[in-house]
Amino acid sequence: MCCACATQYCACALIFTSPVTTQWKRVEMSLRKLIKDTQKKTNSSYFLKYFKQEDTYSIVKANCVEVEQLEAGTSCRVRDGKDFHDGTIVTFGDKKVVSNAAGDIVEKIEKESAENMEKESAKNMEKQSAESMKNESDYKAWHNEKES
Repeated sequence: MCCACATQYCACALIFTSPVTTQWKRVEMSLRKLIKDTQKKTNSSYFLKYFKQEDTYSIVKANCVEVEQLEAGTSCRVRDGKDFHDGTIVTFGDKKVVSNAAGDIVEKIEKESAENMEKESAKNMEKQSAESMKNESDYKAWHNEKES
């Protein structure tokens, strides 16, 4: 507990400035270590959502990923037992938030997949139609030449 402000977690420290004087001087200390230690303790409550391969996802405890790396869009390596998987962070937070995001992303992937299949199907039908018309015109031309 801090003597100066009577709080348990404090951003100040009291330092004796000189053996001659008894004045105490308030000096700000870096909060980085305190924040980092707190984040490391709470890091296990985070879950990380990432793509293992294209069109796949997984929800993973993020206790093996540094907190500074938990940023959407960044690449990461996640340990799964003895294996490591490369992925891209999509979102992070508690398990409920990440699970909801996972559902939304699965719906988006399925929708995009269905749209891509429809586009591919339309292209194939158009191509077959063009080939059919070409074959029909070739047949008519051949048949007309034969009759002449």
